[in-house]
Amino acid sequence: MQPSLRRVLVDSHIAAITVALLISTAISETFFALLLALDGLFRNLAAINFPLLRDTAGASAFLVANVSTNLAGLVAIFLAAWLLSRWAYGTGPLKMLESYRDRIPRRPNG
Repeated sequence: MQPSLRRVLVDSHIAAITVALLISTAISETFFALLLALDGLFRNLAAINFPLLRDTAGASAFLVANVSTNLAGLVAIFLAAWLLSRWAYGTGPLKMLESYRDRIPRRPNG
């Protein structure tokens, strides 16, 4: 009898690695969304002092579209990590990674 897909993913550590990669991608999406929002804020503050730096209305709409796209990507990626973790391990991704850390054998550095 062949093992189920869930058992294969858990035993080969593929599910844990995928969840960790999805969470790190969600963190980077959050960072880029904040970076874009701060960039737009600083550009608008600079435009107050230097009128030549004023953006057109299209540039502001483009900034809002980029930030909202990054935030939507963050939600989708974290949802994928949560669903995979819930399906494979029966718990959320952060709790799963915390418990998974205890199962990794420790090796002495030397």
